[in-house]
Amino acid sequence: MKQGKWEMHGVSIVNLSEMHKKPKFSLIKPEIWSRYGNVLNERRQLRILTFAQLWAEGMEREICAGNKLKDVAGKMRDSAKQDTMITDENMPLAVEILGKVWAHGPELLAWYKAQDD
Repeated sequence: MKQGKWEMHGVSIVNLSEMHKKPKFSLIKPEIWSRYGNVLNERRQLRILTFAQLWAEGMEREICAGNKLKDVAGKMRDSAKQDTMITDENMPLAVEILGKVWAHGPELLAWYKAQDD
């Protein structure tokens, strides 16, 4: 089903500020995630947080299915980028956030750093 221009994954853009409160990935530091959600309240900033959430959820689904993060991170990143219309200039912040709060954050940081090499 095609989503309306004001929806992403069935969530109204208006409700993006609420979406981050119930992430579906393994948080190791929920207090830091909540802090980002409280600070990042402008539309652009919410897109970064939404992108980070969608990216982590996609990667975690693939990891749970037996895939390695290094093999799925790029594909899941591209999918989340398309859904949120995020730009490459926002990637470092999204990676920083996930590096701090996600159970697979250290592995993601290593993958991201290797992309620049």
